[in-house]
Amino acid sequence: MKAERCLPERLSHHLSWLTQYDFPRDFKFDLIAGITVALAIVPQEISLASIMHVPAQYGIYTAILTPLLYALLGSSRVLSVANGSEVSLMVGAALQHIPSVDERVAVGIFLSFYVGMINLALGYFKLGVIADFFSRPVMGGFLSAGGVLIMISQLGPLLQLPLPPSTYPLQTLYDIGAHFSRINWTSFGVGSMAIALNAAMKQAKRHWIPYVALADLFDAKKKSTTPSDDHVKAFNIHTPKGDDDDGNHPTWGFSLHDHEYATLDALTTALRAQSVARNQWWRTLGFFLLRTICDLGPLVICTVGIVVGCIVGEHRVDVLGHIPTGFPAPRLPWYGYTDGVITSVRFADVSIQASSIALVVYMTSIAIAKRLAVRDHYTVHPNQELVGLGVASALGAFFQVMPPTGGMSRTAVNMQNARTQMSSIVTVALVVFVLLVGTEVLYYLPKACLAANIIVAGFWLIETDEAKWLYRAKRDEYYVWLASCLLTVGLGILPGLVASIVCSLVAVMVQTKQPEVSTLARVNAPGPTHTVQYVPMANAAGPSSVMLCATSASIMVDILVLRIEGSLYFGNCNNAMELLQRATMTY
Repeated sequence: MKAERCLPERLSHHLSWLTQYDFPRDFKFDLIAGITVALAIVPQEISLASIMHVPAQYGIYTAILTPLLYALLGSSRVLSVANGSEVSLMVGAALQHIPSVDERVAVGIFLSFYVGMINLALGYFKLGVIADFFSRPVMGGFLSAGGVLIMISQLGPLLQLPLPPSTYPLQTLYDIGAHFSRINWTSFGVGSMAIALNAAMKQAKRHWIPYVALADLFDAKKKSTTPSDDHVKAFNIHTPKGDDDDGNHPTWGFSLHDHEYATLDALTTALRAQSVARNQWWRTLGFFLLRTICDLGPLVICTVGIVVGCIVGEHRVDVLGHIPTGFPAPRLPWYGYTDGVITSVRFADVSIQASSIALVVYMTSIAIAKRLAVRDHYTVHPNQELVGLGVASALGAFFQVMPPTGGMSRTAVNMQNARTQMSSIVTVALVVFVLLVGTEVLYYLPKACLAANIIVAGFWLIETDEAKWLYRAKRDEYYVWLASCLLTVGLGILPGLVASIVCSLVAVMVQTKQPEVSTLARVNAPGPTHTVQYVPMANAAGPSSVMLCATSASIMVDILVLRIEGSLYFGNCNNAMELLQRATMTY
């Protein structure tokens, strides 16, 4: 009996990658992808925990369970789900005014459960279509502004300044200027070098190191195998011997027939090709390793940072400190309310934050998943994405995770090599191993290095290329992108999200405020019934209209037939009436 027959039909459909998994073909790709993502995700999750103002272990907890749950229920093959920069910034904005660490953790865990339940409800009622109501320029401007806000939020840890929490980014910049004399220049130097190294690695990967796919590496390995049996037989040519037992007479030798010359020449050619293939394989392996190291920029930064932290000492720079080992114990996500831990935050405020975070979680994840699905020729189901993300967040909250989302940087690393979500399972296994035995080495990691990783990640969220393209091709949508970006930077992440939604609605209203009104002409169709058809003759806006049908159609003398293209609503009714009146007056 096949495995999929034991599962419900809908679950079997989304687990088809597991029930039909080809281990010899796919596992080597998924194994390397999983190891690479695991090496990148640990320092990234620790860095994102600092944005959320929670201890570092809660970032690692999120990287343990949520990728596994999404791998079983999500519809994307390569989306990597854990903490993300934009969502972590929103969680941090919700928690930054809470003075107690225990209360911040309790609110963050409850937010994860709340966000998951909201996404599950949206998926149950098949409301995945909400993604279609947010234009790409609006979301692009919002996410680009999120990158700017992420960079601003990490200036305090980079400079080692104890800044007061602020809702407005401009206030944070003002506070930095006011405390300029208290900057820790050692911390600034360590962070600046980390930023420079991380940026240099990304530029090297983009411009100087050729792209090498993992499949190319395995193909090159096959080409460097041993020569065939026919070629090996050519080695068995012996020197004929005469009466001298040693066969060393200077005038004796051996002759080759034509076919023996051909065999020896084929052997030489095969050996030369094999040598070239071996050299090509080592060259391919070198480029692949260099690109992988560049993808692991956060890991390289943290490794170098630990060495620097040990040399400089924790008395000169703030270090990460002790991270508890061990797997988190299950706990009810709402323990903060039942145990009286949450006292300074109203439930209504948490509900508003959870709703906005749930929206951004889905919007960012579905955008990444759809883009990758088009590239790899498969289908992503929006409602199933809501279910996968919802279960990962809600069920993960029982194991003390923060709200997860799809991460672009992790997914970009994963999609280079992964074939299925088995890579996420490999990643989870390695992260569990690190949490159990490897957290002690992170004690001397400077917090400035974590801030540097986040600043570089925030910089790459700014979509300048899209803004340039919109400015050249679609100027009106460029202004929407710019308005969404500037409003979010000026007002903060949550007011900026509301402003971006308003910008999206205003853009739709502006584009539909001028309805098209067409003048219809009569065409007498041939046939026994002499059917009368009306076809669009011209737009009713004026004499510069373009003809839309054949010249055989004729406008009736006493009757003017107009058709409004599109729907009428309060925003375009007046304009439609003006067009109708103008058409009747000029008829």
